[in-house]
Amino acid sequence: MAIQIGARLLRGIRTLKSTAGIISAGLLCLSAGTAHAASLSYVGVDYPWIGYGWGFGSSYNSSTADSYLNEIRYTYHCNLVRIWCCEGLDGLTFNSSGACTGLSSTNISHIQDFVGRANGKGITCDCVFINYMDVQSHSNYFTNSTNKTALINNGFVPFARALSGKTAWIDLINEGNLATNTVSWSVLRSFCSSAVSAARSNGVNNWITMSDQNSSDYTSYFSSTVGGLGFNFYDYHAYGDSGALAVSPSNVGNAPLLCGEFGPGSPWMNRSDSANQTTINNIMGNATSKGYIGVAGWSYLPDGSNWQLRGNNAMWVIEYFGNLYGH
Repeated sequence: MAIQIGARLLRGIRTLKSTAGIISAGLLCLSAGTAHAASLSYVGVDYPWIGYGWGFGSSYNSSTADSYLNEIRYTYHCNLVRIWCCEGLDGLTFNSSGACTGLSSTNISHIQDFVGRANGKGITCDCVFINYMDVQSHSNYFTNSTNKTALINNGFVPFARALSGKTAWIDLINEGNLATNTVSWSVLRSFCSSAVSAARSNGVNNWITMSDQNSSDYTSYFSSTVGGLGFNFYDYHAYGDSGALAVSPSNVGNAPLLCGEFGPGSPWMNRSDSANQTTINNIMGNATSKGYIGVAGWSYLPDGSNWQLRGNNAMWVIEYFGNLYGH
């Protein structure tokens, strides 16, 4: 699936290569158990749906997944993939009162298959449990104490245990802050804190967080939003043509900080190669200088819009940084 790189993009990459020694000077490596910010160690992409509109249920195709993972790792040299596992409550079952009764064994098996294949290629998976829209659509699963406990014990814990022992991080709710127009931060914090405690009680030691795309939740309201919940790392999502990152590790107690989604202000496919290259160069430079552990571009496969990176020259710019940092 090789594509041609335009002359302007090639010139930019050659320029980058000439300064690679400066970019990488003085960087430190991150070990699996590090509890403080370190240098950029993960470069990757969001691979949110196994196919647009479907996830890890009966439509999962291991050969297709393996093919895309091969591209991501061996063509583009990325070592991080962020996936959405139960978006739309996929695989979760509920009774008439809204209490979760379980997570499909088929979905669990497919999630384990995907993560195992990724790990075998040297790719770390950032695994999202549910999306903020799931909270908005089913707020009683979170505001009702009985339902909240059932979702954690019968849905989240089996999910987390399926990832135990694998090179995988867990994101409880994708951009959970966006659910606060339906439920309060108090409700979200209770869910997150209880979920972390339940996972630890069941022997799950994987890193856990809840991603957030509102910079002030980190810089001004940390203690009342995502702080103090037992998270091992934090995941800030940043979009904008300039590639700016408004959050620093110092805002989160110098814990590991990931940019789990990045992109320009408008879709990649609507912009020129040079504009996309500038945005990626800037996000990588800012992430490195600020001490982020990793970054992931949105989105490798189609998401129903023009954000697709696969087949776009922007992916070759990410490949450069993947080759530089993504080992």
